Amino acid sequence: MTGDPQKHRVVIIGAGVSGFSAAATLLENDVSDIVVLEASSRIGGRIHTVELGGITVDLGAETINGNVDNAVYELANPQELLASFKPFTHPDMNIYANTSGHIFNTAEINSLANKLYAMFKAEELKNCNGSLSDYFYPRLDEFFHSNNVDTAIGEALRYHIEQLKGVYYAVDTLDQLGAS
Repeated sequence: MTGDPQKHRVVIIGAGVSGFSAAATLLENDVSDIVVLEASSRIGGRIHTVELGGITVDLGAETINGNVDNAVYELANPQELLASFKPFTHPDMNIYANTSGHIFNTAEINSLANKLYAMFKAEELKNCNGSLSDYFYPRLDEFFHSNNVDTAIGEALRYHIEQLKGVYYAVDTLDQLGAS
């Protein structure tokens, strides 16, 4: 699967699970003139395992989106590896804590978070030419200032939103997403 990419019969874009599954299927069916291209500096797509503080941590592939024609779902379901996590169905049941173990008031966090989520749906977002962080962080800081949000709560909300967007879009930072 090496050589001049101009002369390959099949070009597969993306060296994640889907790309390698496509390559394996082609090879199983005697199509060997293929090349797999990956834009990032590593293979694996949403699957990304790293060592953090001596502990192995999975940074991606934490969710299975959909169960129709989904090979990952078909592998995980018979093994009873699936769980349903719906933090927005019953947000009052969420617990928000920081790394020091401080537990925040859930109602207060949910109220503030709902206002912040609305920023991602604002009409002006469509006209922003920068990254999502270029758009979001100045507005986030202004929101915290104008609403006298406690510093610890502000940090927790910033982290919470970064993590949610990171999981949803499979990115490490909001800098990796275009605002529009």
